[in-house]
Order: sequence, then structure tokens, then C-alpha cells
Amino acid sequence: MPLVILLLSVGLALLGVSVWFAIRTYRKRAWWELSLALVLFLAACLFLGGIVATRIPTIQTVSLAMGESVGGERLRVAFCSDLHLGLYKGNEWMESLVQILLEESPDLILWGGDFVYRASPEQLAEDLRPLSLLHPRFGSFAVLGNHDYGFPGLDYSATLERDLINQGVEVLQNEVVDLEGGVRVIGMDDLWAGRTDFRPIERAFENQTGLILLLAHNPDILAAPFPQGPPGWLPEATRSRILWLFGHTHAGQVRLPFIGPLALPTTLRYDRGLFQSEWGPLYVTQGAGEVGLPVRLLTVPEIVIFELSYKSVPR
Repeated sequence: MPLVILLLSVGLALLGVSVWFAIRTYRKRAWWELSLALVLFLAACLFLGGIVATRIPTIQTVSLAMGESVGGERLRVAFCSDLHLGLYKGNEWMESLVQILLEESPDLILWGGDFVYRASPEQLAEDLRPLSLLHPRFGSFAVLGNHDYGFPGLDYSATLERDLINQGVEVLQNEVVDLEGGVRVIGMDDLWAGRTDFRPIERAFENQTGLILLLAHNPDILAAPFPQGPPGWLPEATRSRILWLFGHTHAGQVRLPFIGPLALPTTLRYDRGLFQSEWGPLYVTQGAGEVGLPVRLLTVPEIVIFELSYKSVPR
């Protein structure tokens, strides 16, 4: 990744100069110059922790036992969201992401929406082309997010669905897919686009004796009333077998020490990581791309690898 190497070299050079200048001015007791050296040092830290950090994906591994898991099945699931291809990231970024996924060898890959950010429709197909190298055992599935539907910006949904299908990724819009081994994948459409609707998949929660992976872009569907939010009658046995997967928040993208995120596009407390909710366990990824400025602070672009154990009970 030549760009990452270049950015890292610039950041380290800036950091080295600031440290040298700070030592030199401290010995001379030139306090105004020392202040300038500290500013340079902070700029170097921001450069490395912000701009450079956006180019280096982090692997988060999460192990979970779902429902009755003793003597049961095991499933390795990769989850990635908020790629935001276009203005800041493109084909080279996708190639590096796909290479990581190839090395992780998941059984199933799930994509949590917001594939685009000010993208060129003509370039989008090329940016997504590396996905064709992925052939997980149970396939690849995706939902779309608010940026994909033009909230804000252009509506890329038709182009995205076509390009993703061409690369072997099935787009789910309030749909259910049953896989081998008692695994059920549910893909909910986007909330901000007004397309989330639990009615078509309500029966998918009934009599499910295996594992349910519910994929949606925006965690705020949990705060929405039915039919945009989940039905309130989910039994405890079902809630222990369902894992909710969300993106959208970027964990705030920029978080300040002792303060937290500058902005968080959710009404819930679920900003990043694993939570135990009234609906069962849920995970909110920090996402892999950025919007606004190409900067992260105290957040990372991440790929999540779930190592799940569960027991599929015969019906």
C-alpha cells in the first residue's frame, strides 16, 4: 500500500523533527520555540493517529456462545460496514480489505451498508471488483445504508445492487435467507431511507432453533416502533439465539479524551462494540471508511471476525 507507506513516512518524519526541535529548544530555554515544538508534536500525533490510521484496518475478533452452544456448531463470520468508497477510498483500499478477508477465511461475510461516499457511478463497479475474489462457504450478503440511498447525496442503490450481485454479494431488503446448519440471515433495509419493514420477515423469528444473524445499517431500528422496529413479542429463547449487527455510527469517527465523540448519528447508547440489549446481543462496528474529513481520532477502521458457537436443535 504505497499511499500508507508515504503517509506513515511523512508522519514519522514530522514526529522526529518535532522531538528534535523540542529537545534543542528545551536546552536553550527558548520557551516560545518550545511551544512551537509542542504544537509540531501534537500535529504529528494527529497526523499519525488520524489520517494514517484511516488507511490501516484493524481486526476485531469476538467470540460468542449463542443459546444452547454445548456440543453444537461453530461458525466464523466476517462483518464489515461503512466502506464509503468514492471521495477518499477506492479500488486499492478494497484490494487491501479483501486480502485481509482472504487471510481470515470466514465461513460467511456480511456487509452492513454505506458502500459509497460521493462516489463516481462509473468508477463504483471497478472499486467493488475485488469482492469477486471472495468465496466464503455460506456466501456473502449485504444491506444498503443511508448514503447508498442518497440520504444525503445521490441515490446509488440500483447501481450498487447490480454491481454487488455481479461480484457475488446478495443484497437483502427486508428478506430472510436460510443457510446450512440451522443458520438464518435476516437483512433489514435502511431506516433513514424509510425502507425498514419487519412485517415481511416477522415469521422468521418463529420456531427458529438455530442461529439468527440480523443485519441492518442503523441501530436506531431498535428504538423505532413496529413495523420499522422489531416486534415486541420475541420470546427469550429467540433473543438468546439472535445476534444483531449494525454499522452507521463510525463510533463518532473523532472522539476526544474525557469527552467522547464530537457527533454520533444515533439516539441510542450503542456507539461501538458488543452490547447486551433487551433484544439480545448486538454489535456496532466502527466501520471501515470515513465521511466528512478523512480523519479518525481514538477510533479505528475495523473488520470484525465473529467466532460463534451455537446448537441447532432439530424441529
